[in-house]
Amino acid sequence: MFYLRSFITFALFSVLSTAEDQSQYEIILLSKFLDENGIPVQISDSDTYWMNNQITATNGDKVDVKLYYESLCPDCIKFDTEQFSTTVQKLNQYVNFHTYPYGNAKTIYKNGEIIFECQHGPPECYGNKLHACAIDHLQNITAAIVFNSCMMGGEGGGSNDAAADRCAAEFGIDSMPIKACAKGDRGTQLLEYYGEESKKANFSYVPYILINGKVNDGSNFMNDVCAAFAVPPPPCVQYTVLQAWHFGEETLKMDIKYVPYVMLAGSSDMQDQATVYLMATICQMCAVNMSNKYTLISFFVIILLFICFAIICLALNTNALSKSIELQGMKDSDNFNNFGEKYEVVLKVYYESLCPASVEFYTTQLLPTVEVLGSLDNMKVITIPYGNAWTTHKDGVVEFECQHGPSECYGNKLHACAIDHLKNITAAVVVTSCMMGGGYDESLNAAADRCAVEFGIDSTPIKACAKGDRGTDLLEYYGEESKKADFSYVPYILINGKRSNRSNFTRNICAEFAVAPPPCEGPDFLDG
Repeated sequence: MFYLRSFITFALFSVLSTAEDQSQYEIILLSKFLDENGIPVQISDSDTYWMNNQITATNGDKVDVKLYYESLCPDCIKFDTEQFSTTVQKLNQYVNFHTYPYGNAKTIYKNGEIIFECQHGPPECYGNKLHACAIDHLQNITAAIVFNSCMMGGEGGGSNDAAADRCAAEFGIDSMPIKACAKGDRGTQLLEYYGEESKKANFSYVPYILINGKVNDGSNFMNDVCAAFAVPPPPCVQYTVLQAWHFGEETLKMDIKYVPYVMLAGSSDMQDQATVYLMATICQMCAVNMSNKYTLISFFVIILLFICFAIICLALNTNALSKSIELQGMKDSDNFNNFGEKYEVVLKVYYESLCPASVEFYTTQLLPTVEVLGSLDNMKVITIPYGNAWTTHKDGVVEFECQHGPSECYGNKLHACAIDHLKNITAAVVVTSCMMGGGYDESLNAAADRCAVEFGIDSTPIKACAKGDRGTDLLEYYGEESKKADFSYVPYILINGKRSNRSNFTRNICAEFAVAPPPCEGPDFLDG
């Protein structure tokens, strides 16, 4: 039905494109229908790439975004935690982000000392230093922004030592050097620098946002960043084609530059109902435009194409069903997301094969825990090697973009294929953990071979899977499952559906058992 719905909607937009003189009226009809039936519209990745191919002028340069802010400013906290951090995590591969934690502070030089006066008092000056030191220490703007956003989300505005400790524990980093920096000369030097940069920007309020040098009010930040691209990247899919729906007084603000097909989001029942309504809408539009012979001819041609397309869809759906049945073995007969009746504890770990935080957690915490508890009959362990990657469809080919480049995509496939091939989660975690421990100097295939020899298995089918269609199918599936979890960082850990911090990982698992198994009673096994 997906193909049929897609084609019907494609046909609708094709009819619209042949009657430019009536397009405003027709788009209003469509907007009314969608509004009245509560049906959201989502552009598929394949549409985006098709549309991008229509753009003749491309720009490979990244968009430049600068944020000037204060650590305790309420408006800054709201913007950072609700919009900025999320956007950074989605677009960090495509945007140069710069943050300046200074705001409307003042730098004063007195008796050879540097003193700062901040809008919200000395605690904010120290909070600004913590933010500056996190940027300096982590050496990764995405990690620093996520960490600083976490500090801003603490009780009373956060951005203090307690918030730094809490967020460091959550993300598995050491807060000591960040706090030491903020209390020492380095923190003063960094804040002085950010003061100089802020003075150059010459603003009078915060948050002060620049996108490619233009002031932005932050009300639709993700949308505005996406609009700055000549060719929008995959994360911008839902923002760049249909810019905004407005359903008042028969007006609709849209930016339809191409003829895409769309996927109707929601339940299958809603989608099927929407298909019927959309087909009726096409007929209604054609009735309105009977005087336009080109629209009428176009409609009948589309109907003929639709009949042919329906026949093709039957074959495609048959292939999709076949593929679904093939993947069912990997999904486990228990159902990937419904283990509650069979298992007392269900652990899910979403991760990336080359993410430093994922590697550290996987090899130092997950591995020993699974080795001890993974074989329990009442515990289910599920690992999902995908993380913050993106799945795109281009010219019938499934492609992936990963946080740490193509090597990580292949590493994720190796992990997915190891899980699929070994048919035992404990063995799969042991082998994949071994592969993660090889370091950056070792190739992924070499790591697979080394670990296969170490544990007496054959790496050939795992590598063949990762290089073939099976690996693509598996990673695509893991991408779908990761999207459902709706996380923004990895490793992302769920214990019985509840998010768990890394700092109390084994304790949180043990706490879920009605009767704790023997390993949970030993202090050597528990964290800390």
